[in-house]
Amino acid sequence: MISAARARTLLARYQQDFLNMQEEIVTNRAGWRMDEYVLPHLIQALESIAYGRPFTPTTKIPSDPQKAISLLLGDLDQRFLEAHFNEGGKKIISNFIENAQALPLEPLSDNNYVNRIVVLQNGSYRIEGESDIGEYRAITIDINGNATGHNGSTVLGRVGDPMSQQRDKIYAHFKMPPPAPPIDKAEFITSTRKLIAEGVFDGRSEQFKNSLLLLCDAYEKGQQSIDGRLISAQISTWGMRPVAEGFINVDTAWNLLFQQMGNLNNDVYKSAIRSNLQNAFNQDASYSPTIKAMWFDAFLDQDGPKPNSKYANLAGFISNHTMPTSKTFMTSDDVPIGHKQPKPTAKTFMTSDDVPIGHKQSFSTSKKSSPQQMHSTNDQAKFIQQFILHHASGVTRPPLIQGDKVKIEFQNSNHLFEFQNANKKYMANIEVQVAGPGKKAFLTMPIAQIRQMENDAVHSKYEHFVTSNQGNRKVDTLASTSSLSSNFKDRYKTHQGDFLKSTILKDFYEDLQKASSSTEVAKVVKKYEDDGRYAILATAQNSTMQALSFMKTSSAKAFSDLKDERLAEIKNEHKKGHACS
Repeated sequence: MISAARARTLLARYQQDFLNMQEEIVTNRAGWRMDEYVLPHLIQALESIAYGRPFTPTTKIPSDPQKAISLLLGDLDQRFLEAHFNEGGKKIISNFIENAQALPLEPLSDNNYVNRIVVLQNGSYRIEGESDIGEYRAITIDINGNATGHNGSTVLGRVGDPMSQQRDKIYAHFKMPPPAPPIDKAEFITSTRKLIAEGVFDGRSEQFKNSLLLLCDAYEKGQQSIDGRLISAQISTWGMRPVAEGFINVDTAWNLLFQQMGNLNNDVYKSAIRSNLQNAFNQDASYSPTIKAMWFDAFLDQDGPKPNSKYANLAGFISNHTMPTSKTFMTSDDVPIGHKQPKPTAKTFMTSDDVPIGHKQSFSTSKKSSPQQMHSTNDQAKFIQQFILHHASGVTRPPLIQGDKVKIEFQNSNHLFEFQNANKKYMANIEVQVAGPGKKAFLTMPIAQIRQMENDAVHSKYEHFVTSNQGNRKVDTLASTSSLSSNFKDRYKTHQGDFLKSTILKDFYEDLQKASSSTEVAKVVKKYEDDGRYAILATAQNSTMQALSFMKTSSAKAFSDLKDERLAEIKNEHKKGHACS
């Protein structure tokens, strides 16, 4: 049986290949007449499972898409392959059959399905899946094949008994190779430059190679930052990829490239790079197993980024990599003389690396904050705090910042799992700690994922939301800061068009999240109306809307919708408060 999630994965990987191969079958007219129906029916059956579309076969095969796929797989036999395809086509069909019949597609027991296996740093494997109604399932297996995350042991997600009972079957099927040993940064730099020189990454765009060279140069010289606008994996038909705004550190630059490489579907150029890599490694035995594993993982034949890969971050596979220090939030080394450091207690669950959001940081200078520092570190920290408190039930205390991650305390594991299930798409690179039923549970997740949740929340209200000027639409008159005071011009001076409106709406959203009453919401709204930012939202960018001055712009409507949404949240929060009192 194939789950909906697995059907979507199979379609993403094979649909275009099947369409191309179908053209060959129709053109050549070889084999049996019924051969023309096999691949189209496979696609239709997968679409039916993946998206709930009706499946109406035109030949005598079952109308049940699950049964139809089982029957159609039998038609992909040696006669069918020999009649229509060369070695490349045969390999695609063979690969599809293997994936379609693999264990992840089988119901483990009752209603649990496996979606993927994640190799953890300690050598264990996390098996992640879902129930037939989409609930998250996970269990871990150690290097000896023993199941953990069950019967009171350390839990890394919601665990179902059937998955525990099936651990031996799963472990026998997924024999993972031992983790490759780490390398040093000199080997990473040298091997990357060598592969570039050998033409492994040659294509119709130089952007990707230039990004790698820039990263290697900065890494070698010990530079802390790179111009993020120059870092992109844009190659050939992969098209435009979003670039980072401003300067970013080497770690962020590599992670950005790595995730973009993994998010490029299985483009023909991507498969060509895999072939080039294999040739380079076959001809030169000096490349280490880690270098080989890293590049093959980056260009793996799969769709979507791989945030859980050990190669997604330099520290994951480079032994002498040093993370750049950040003074964004205060640590134990940042406490001014005479300032009392909060004691680590069970109540605050603080460590020397943990600082409660909202904890004031002391700086060695008395210089006033510049206009560009509006929505500053403390403002941003308070927003993250309030955002989580408003959107995660069972959280009653401010979360903690740990470097670039935030640690959230839930009253019990049920609240944690509820938050996980409601926000599945943001649950990459998370850490979960559950002590047992009824006890407090902790979720640590990247702040970047909170930022993405924020972006999506604003995007849901403003369809033209973008994160850079490059995403602006072509309009008659780009929105500008000409009507703002000098302070706000400094804040938004590089912004225009949709990006300017998006940033204003995002700032408005953050200010609303920090408002805890309808009176405070009204003050936030009035501030934006008085300082000229609402006027920018209310000003149309195209001539048609400008002529229809009585109509509200989409960004002004988003402003109103965000306000109404926050007021509804506050009303609901007050109801919950009364219910608990």
